[in-house]
Amino acid sequence: MNGDKTEHLFGTNAHEVLEGRDAQHAKIHRGFAEAYLSVADEVMTRIEELYDSDPRPVFLTGHSLGGALATICALDCALKHQLGSEDLQVATYGSPRVGNESFRKVYDEMIPASWRVSIAADIVTSLPKVDYQHVGKKIMLTTIGDLFIDPNSLELSMWSGDSLSFVYHRKASYLLAMRSWCNRHEYGAYKPMFWDWPFSSDDERRWPDAFCSVPFDDVHREHRRHLLHQDAMIDALDDTQGESKEKRAIEDWSRLARRLILNSTVLKA
Repeated sequence: MNGDKTEHLFGTNAHEVLEGRDAQHAKIHRGFAEAYLSVADEVMTRIEELYDSDPRPVFLTGHSLGGALATICALDCALKHQLGSEDLQVATYGSPRVGNESFRKVYDEMIPASWRVSIAADIVTSLPKVDYQHVGKKIMLTTIGDLFIDPNSLELSMWSGDSLSFVYHRKASYLLAMRSWCNRHEYGAYKPMFWDWPFSSDDERRWPDAFCSVPFDDVHREHRRHLLHQDAMIDALDDTQGESKEKRAIEDWSRLARRLILNSTVLKA
């Protein structure tokens, strides 16, 4: 689903649009609801035609407003057609918050295979603020080519140094963020297959790794050491109060595994 400018939608009242017992308390942003309802019949009819003729997983994706519409459409599909996690997957880019806490709970329960990709400095992903919640698993991209899956509060604060801006909300910014990650972490094996996209004159400054055309082993070594230092800081702060034991254990194992991999790489370098 294609996105569009979304600033004019913020600040309106939430509006209940989804039918079904499980979603009776779930409400979504009125502007997003109206945008989805304007295309819902056409979209659902097409999905039903394709699914009935050749049953296969339904994959929904979108950027900005398109991400919000893909999110609503996914829950609509799940409620109306009882599509399970193997039949319905979602990936959004730069999506704003769509609904209230009840919407988030219903959505996350019914659509576990949902990924919400956001750039740390993208201001749109922090809107609307009051009473709205994000859904799905967060994938955070940074301007220096890093990627975090469901980052904790410390990681979020450490990697949000860039001022929030609409500049980082562009489709081109998401393309460059993914390209930066590929160049930084998969250089040599990665082949740049991204399509041409209109970049601005400032993009090379904002995304230096995306435009790097030669190996940068020294940069890699310093970056790995930085990540090790970051993990050590997180361990030292031990900001885990209020988190479940399971979540703390997962984060501890994740950092330990990354530390072992990075240490072995640094020693080889």
